[in-house]
Parts: sequence; C-alpha cells; structure tokens
Amino acid sequence: RIAVQESEKRLQEKLALEDEKLENLIDRVRALLHDGERGNDAAYIEAEAAAEAAQQMKPNSGVSSAARFNTEASFQLNMAFRLRNLRAEKFLKTLEQVELSHVPFPDEPPVLFPAPEVWKALSERRKQYASVDLHKSSKAEERISAQLDKPTDIDFQDQPLTDVISYLADFHNIPIIIDNEALTEEGIATDTPVTRTLTGVKLRSALKIILAPLQLSYVIEDEVMKITTLSKEKDRLQTRVYPVGDLVVILIPGGGQQGGGQQGGGGGFGGGQQQGGGGGFGGQQGGGGGGGGFFNIPVNLPPARQANGQAPAFNNQKVNEAKKKPNAQR
Repeated sequence: RIAVQESEKRLQEKLALEDEKLENLIDRVRALLHDGERGNDAAYIEAEAAAEAAQQMKPNSGVSSAARFNTEASFQLNMAFRLRNLRAEKFLKTLEQVELSHVPFPDEPPVLFPAPEVWKALSERRKQYASVDLHKSSKAEERISAQLDKPTDIDFQDQPLTDVISYLADFHNIPIIIDNEALTEEGIATDTPVTRTLTGVKLRSALKIILAPLQLSYVIEDEVMKITTLSKEKDRLQTRVYPVGDLVVILIPGGGQQGGGQQGGGGGFGGGQQQGGGGGFGGQQGGGGGGGGFFNIPVNLPPARQANGQAPAFNNQKVNEAKKKPNAQR
C-alpha cells in the first residue's frame, strides 16, 4: 500500500511538472505575441516555435492548440498589414512617377540633327574604320593562318586523335600541338578515335569537322596551332580598337569644344546656354567650358528676349536651313 501511494505521488508530481512547463510555454507565447504587436516581426516566428513545442508536449490540450492557432494567425495578419502598407506606398510612388513624366521640358535651344543625306554620308565614311586588332601576328603565325585556306585530304578509320593531328601537321608542314591539360580538365582523351574521309577541303573546314564533335577547337598563338577545348577557346580575349573621332559633330558657337587629350582640352558635347556649365567629355586634366544640349547643330536663332521684354517669333526657316547645312559654321 505504501508503494502504491508513493507511485501515485510521483505521478502527480510529474503531471504537475508538465503543467508547469506548459504554463511557462504559454506565458512565453503571450509575451512574444505582445512583442510582435509592438513591431518585432521576428517575435511571431519565435512564438510559433514555442506554441509548437507546447502542442507536442500535450497534443490534446485545448490551450496548446489555441496557442498554435493564435500564433499562426497573428503572423499571417501581420504580414498582410505589412504588405498592404507596402502596396499603398509603392502605388503612391508610381503615381508620382506618372505625374513626373507629364512635366514638359523646353526645347531651347532646340536639339537639331543633321539631314538624312549627312547621316548617309557619315555611314559610308565610317566603313573605312573597321575594328583594329592590337595583336600583331608573327611570321610563323601568319604562315599557319595561310595554311588554313590550303586544301587537304584525309582518310581516317578509328585513328587516335594524336595520330590525326600529327598527320595534319606533317601534311601542311606547320607545328600543331594538343593542349593536354585543357583536354584532361574536360575529360577528353587524346586517343579518342576519329573516323572521317574528306578530299579537297580547306584545312580550316577539315579541322572544324574533326574537332567539333569532340567539343574541341583550335587557336593560333605562341607561333603554333593549339588544339584545345571550346571553353578555353572562348576564354581567349582580343583587344580591338574602334575609332570614333570622326563622329564628333561641331557644336553651337560658345559651347563646348570637341574635347582634348589626356592633359589638355576642355569639355565636349555641350552647347552654349547662357554662360554654360562645366564641360563634359573633356580631357582628364584639362578644364573647359561647355554645357547645354547634346549633339546640337549650329543654328542662328533670334535672341532669347527682345528689349521690350517679349520673346520674338521663332523663325522656323532658319532651322530648316541649318538642317540642310549642318556644318555651315566652324
């Protein structure tokens, strides 16, 4: 009988301890929800974790189930309110941009472009300015490049790639090597069998036909032709120069000049408006005037204001004449 009483006592103590733990978890849930209502969004997530722990402790308890429901609902409602506020804010900002887009800007002095004939002549003149490759090939590399346009004959039946490359190197008397490191990185064996028969095709085409199925390509560098992977071939960089100096258009008198070099020169691409601002597109160390509209064409417009304070009538005929003769003034 004493043993039974002690067992019941221990059971009651255990139940009391569990009730106390559950009560502590519920109190923590209440405190976290209170923090969440005061603006701490992270408190809602902690409250959900505490409510889940309480429900796992007593799944059939109405208190723990209610705590779990309240924490999830509170989190979702908080997110809904946050998103509604964000939506209203973005909506008003969008309306602001719409109103801003309706604000006109005066075209004075007007932005004028050359006549179509001038653009056509400019395009024809620019054909002579193709991109310039700064790399200068050696005589050996030039000879290899010349061999690419020579005809070749091949007849391979399950020949290793190394043998195919050796044959082409001997046939055209040019140095060809295999980039073993690059092929190893891509998992391509140098003894991969090649089966191909071609007659009278250029070496350039033959190499493409042989190497393309193997995900390989070739490059000419260091006075040899190197067989490498497509990824390595794409990683090669070439420095090319595109002259654009002939695109400079003469600006309105009093505006910015064409721009100087590294040490001299004033600003560029600016037209004169009143006294002008600081120049743009100028040299690195040189200062200079400039400002106003971009890409303006010289045109004699009437003064901005007459002596009586009234704006003069705009003479459209002079503008049309300026379009026909964009380079009339220097």
